[in-house]
Amino acid sequence: MIFRKKLSTRGLKVFFVYTIILAIFATFSIVNFNFLSYKKIGAISVVLNFTVLKTFVVLEFIIISIFLFFNYSRPLIKRILSVFIVAFPLFALITYFTLKITEFDTLPSIIEFLILISFLVYFFYEKMQTVVNYPLYQNISFWISVGLFLYFTGNFFFLVFIYSSDDNNFILQMKYIYSIVTITKNIILALALFGHEPDNSENNPDTLELPSNLNLDEFSLTNLKNKQ
Repeated sequence: MIFRKKLSTRGLKVFFVYTIILAIFATFSIVNFNFLSYKKIGAISVVLNFTVLKTFVVLEFIIISIFLFFNYSRPLIKRILSVFIVAFPLFALITYFTLKITEFDTLPSIIEFLILISFLVYFFYEKMQTVVNYPLYQNISFWISVGLFLYFTGNFFFLVFIYSSDDNNFILQMKYIYSIVTITKNIILALALFGHEPDNSENNPDTLELPSNLNLDEFSLTNLKNKQ
């Protein structure tokens, strides 16, 4: 019952799907690295690994974009995001099809992170402008977005700088930083479950709630005239 209440909005339901896909991808990566790569089917393992990785990049962008779509309130931003939901997967698939099946280009991932970081920044801006009826830090979607922002920002700089040097110590340090960012993101997402996701009436800044003890019959032009 509590878990169902936590998934009371469409955005959180979409994010739940993302966590399932992320768990499946992480499980596959562990199994592929520790088991399949040591077998005689090493070539198949490499092909399978790159195929799953490319698929995950596309699915991750689509699902996170839909999560943000349901959390936006301005129609213009939703329309802009809808264009990217269609355009980026097409760009990524075209890029991947131009490569060999055992090759992976980081350009789609870098562009994915830049786009999602930009929309997450606007998400924070919009929430600060519209959420007035409750503390923003109590919102589950807010903390999820904080975790995702940290994760995508860390991944962006990781991909940008990982190939800038061949020094083994530098590469090892970058991997440590990536691990710290990933662990921190997971902690934030776990703590997000302690937040309270308001329903549509609570989340709508245009909703006007009148006190229950307010007697509207007392207000009239005559009464106002007598009080002057």
